[in-house]
Amino acid sequence: MDRTSGQDEVQILGDDYISFGSMSDLDIGENFEVCSCNLEQSFGCGLNPGSKPCTMLLAGRENFSIDSLEVFEINLPTNGSTLARRGVFK
Repeated sequence: MDRTSGQDEVQILGDDYISFGSMSDLDIGENFEVCSCNLEQSFGCGLNPGSKPCTMLLAGRENFSIDSLEVFEINLPTNGSTLARRGVFK
C-alpha cells in the first residue's frame, strides 16, 4: 500500500515496515524494534537538514525502538475538525 499526498507520503512496505515523509523522515521497522528519524527532509521544524538534531529529536538517539504507538486520524470537514483514535500498537 502506498499513500501519497504531496509531502505527506506514507509508505507501507511489507508487514513490518512503514515510512513517513517522501524522504524517510521517520522509519519504523521490524515490529517497532528498528526505527530511525531524519527530520527536515519532508517535514520540518526549523532544524538544519542533515544535522545531528534532525536524527536525534524524536528519541534522543539516531536508532531506537518503540514501546507503544498510538494512531490518530484527523478529519477536517468544512464544519469543523474531528479527532478519532484509530488504535494502540505494542
